[in-house]
Amino acid sequence: MSDYFTIADDSSLSPTYGGETDKCMTVCCWINATDMTEFRMVSKWDNDAEWSIYTTADDKFQIILWDNDGHYMGRYTQSAITSLQNQWIHLAAVYTNTESNTGITLYTNGYAASSTGFSSGVYDGVTDGDDPVEIGKLGATYGDGYMSHVRIYMRNLSANEILAIYSSNRVEQVDTVSTNNLVLYLPMDQDVNVKNLGSATNLSGFVYPTYRDAGWSIIGTNNVVGINKDRVEHAETFDGVDDYIYIEDVNGVFSGITNGWSWSAWVYRDQNDYTETVFSKVNSDGSVADFMIGMGNDGSGVCQANVYEDGDSTIWYGVRGPDFNSADGWVHYAVTYDPPWDLLIYTNAIRADTTSVTNGVFTGPSYNSSAIPTIGIFNGLGLYFDGLLDDLRFYVGKVLTQPEIQTLKENTQKPNDSDENGY
Repeated sequence: MSDYFTIADDSSLSPTYGGETDKCMTVCCWINATDMTEFRMVSKWDNDAEWSIYTTADDKFQIILWDNDGHYMGRYTQSAITSLQNQWIHLAAVYTNTESNTGITLYTNGYAASSTGFSSGVYDGVTDGDDPVEIGKLGATYGDGYMSHVRIYMRNLSANEILAIYSSNRVEQVDTVSTNNLVLYLPMDQDVNVKNLGSATNLSGFVYPTYRDAGWSIIGTNNVVGINKDRVEHAETFDGVDDYIYIEDVNGVFSGITNGWSWSAWVYRDQNDYTETVFSKVNSDGSVADFMIGMGNDGSGVCQANVYEDGDSTIWYGVRGPDFNSADGWVHYAVTYDPPWDLLIYTNAIRADTTSVTNGVFTGPSYNSSAIPTIGIFNGLGLYFDGLLDDLRFYVGKVLTQPEIQTLKENTQKPNDSDENGY
């Protein structure tokens, strides 16, 4: 197929100090390959070949590095991993900057795999090229299946660190709920070294976020920090003043919201005194809206979700649920909508008693391309969120059941894994 996305070129993504002197590097990811043959994972290879991890024509896991003269070296697993097809597996390649394939270790599911080195010519240091990193693509070939939690480190992770990443086992836990119709998933695992991860290209409807804030640059370090609030180490923080995230609606993947939708996230409020928006789809001046999810619309702090008539932000139908206060700590918050009237709120996977509220004559939902999916703000009104968000998901055309929401709540408890120097 042709599904992939790119990360713009940056010197921090090339394992070289320049002058043909290599850095250490680790690349790892979870994959679920529909076809393990020539599954393309992560590459910095186009006009200026640098490095790539992928599976070969005989289903072996391989890493390869090239130098400026077209010489290369790498390693591949001695055994094919065909039997691991159609299941989530963790793969990692660690390079210890020896400029030799003896300095490479390959890991499958947390443990070092027997591997064979190869080379062509005299490799003398990786190319410092200008190509982007491509995920799911190598040249004109692509990965057939699923990928998650791609990590690139400019250091050689230890065997214990690789095992710790694998042992977190997050992908297998999360997938107990089908990913069908999941168009947005933000695990919120970023460190302060978060990079601009670009935009998706034909990525099977998945939306990748672009970060925009008057107070932080697109590759900035403001507000994206690791916070420990008892439950997690990494979460996205919002200061209630000017923090928000805009989501790129790639190819109109949100257009199916008129057939129903579901949203879920872990939420931690830092205050109780004013109205806040957690997730919304509103145009830039607030005049056109499709939906909003937040806490109250009059400063009371109760859970609330609204859907809007033909995009008109002055005509809406909503429901109000229980109080949601900072003293509650982390709360798993979910909303499902089965048009036109079944708008449900769940807190900690328990369906909340709600009261219906309306403004104007609401007859049914709408989709408007000008309305921007946004986290932490209601455009035009502000209503900024003050607190932390984690593991945010949005499904289009799917109404989650209570058992599915319960599974998401139970299976998205994060370990305290450390991502220093990882992107």
